[in-house]
Amino acid sequence: SRVEQILGELNQANRVVAEINNADLVGQVRLGCIESRVVSFLVPIMTKFRQQHPHVQFDIYDADGEEIKERLDQGILEIGIVSSPISTAKYHSLRLPVTDRWGLAVPMGSPLAEKTVITADELDNVSLIVPHRSLILDELQTWLHPQNGQLKIVAETNLLSNACYLAAGGMGSVVCIEGAPRPADAKLKFIPLQPEHLQDSFLIWRKNVRLSEPARLLIQTTQSTIDSQNE
Repeated sequence: SRVEQILGELNQANRVVAEINNADLVGQVRLGCIESRVVSFLVPIMTKFRQQHPHVQFDIYDADGEEIKERLDQGILEIGIVSSPISTAKYHSLRLPVTDRWGLAVPMGSPLAEKTVITADELDNVSLIVPHRSLILDELQTWLHPQNGQLKIVAETNLLSNACYLAAGGMGSVVCIEGAPRPADAKLKFIPLQPEHLQDSFLIWRKNVRLSEPARLLIQTTQSTIDSQNE
């Protein structure tokens, strides 16, 4: 882990040096992003950014929020797109105008598929496939407070696509957000939790770490886009 951090810092220093005295913006934006409809908000920003700065490339890493933060800490990534709950002690954060709701993706043949909402009482003895995030697991226990005091978790995954195929194979139902992309051939139905639980999205970057010029400008562009939408 320490070696990866040192190499990340070295690569970052090399990028900063390469940018000096260049008339055109060059380099990479190393970005980690969760599986969420937040991508739909980011795509127009990134597309416009590339049109303005055609020599900049995006290096996009798809992962869960915990792994993205680990890679930020190691200097492998510069920017992360993560969801709540988050700890912002180490990071600057920019709240993005994207909110998702939590629920269950269930196989069409499941008795739960007839529901329009799912309450905590209806999850008693339901096999659950959950995100591999400690903060999310803690929140699930708080939200759902099952009668027997413990959720019936049969698997943890960090990629929703794999979780959906497990559910399609009969292992259980997937705890996920509505906007995250699910494989169509898994044939799952999303049912929101009741009472409703929402998830916010944030753009984060390390405090006290010098960003490359492309990364800094992308954050600035994102902030400007949000400000213009709020006017």
